[in-house]
Amino acid sequence: MNKPALTVFLVICLLLSFNTVRALVVNGELQVLFSLDIPTIDGQWTTATEWTDASETKLENTVNMTGYLRVKHNSTCIFILLDFATDYSRSTYDLVGVCFDRFDNGGILPQSDDYLFGIQAGQTPSQVDIFQGTGTGEQPRDAWTRVFLFDVEGRANYSHVNDPYEGTLDHRTYEFQIPCKYLGAAEGYGFYAFACDYHSNSMLEWPLNAGGNWTRMQPLFNVPPSPQNWGTMADNFIPEFSSNIFALLLILAVLAATLVNKKKFRL
Repeated sequence: MNKPALTVFLVICLLLSFNTVRALVVNGELQVLFSLDIPTIDGQWTTATEWTDASETKLENTVNMTGYLRVKHNSTCIFILLDFATDYSRSTYDLVGVCFDRFDNGGILPQSDDYLFGIQAGQTPSQVDIFQGTGTGEQPRDAWTRVFLFDVEGRANYSHVNDPYEGTLDHRTYEFQIPCKYLGAAEGYGFYAFACDYHSNSMLEWPLNAGGNWTRMQPLFNVPPSPQNWGTMADNFIPEFSSNIFALLLILAVLAATLVNKKKFRL
């Protein structure tokens, strides 16, 4: 095999070795937009425009409950709004949570790269409860352990002011600010979000029909299904530099240098 043919063969092999499809994209993909406009984390639409530059996903369930998930980020944090537009009750036991799978590798049980950030609306409306996966247990709910991370902000509130979805009646709205340093740089993360309404004994989740499990009085960590059922949050953070890509660039550089040297020699 001559050198040009060998080079082409090696390049093709490297391209085929790339894992270009993330494990959880099949469950749905949520786009995240970059923004320089930092929202006020107070559990409501502080202004009518603070979330208009975020991605928007509508959430619904079989009992006609409706909500909206909005997500955006800057270079340091991910910002999340979950507007439960039809949760008009001010129950002490309303819950909300967002989950991240740092490596987007799924699995049956939450692993150490999986995090759950949650708020118990009526009990600790200004406190985020944080759990990390352990990979042990018989069910997903058994594999969470409480951890403490600094600079994570979250707030539950009850308002309608400036709200584009329900501007007349007060209802539950939640906001999070999660530092990117806990998630790392990647092209995407596994992601799951839920909000539970105690009064109607129902919940909203993304991805839709992911299999979240909740009934009244259950704790936060009982809700998330297996990470293999989560969707993917796709963003434009600086991606991790693949060793495969480095090898490909190295081969191309060597090939270019060889061709240049040949031309010089012929001259």
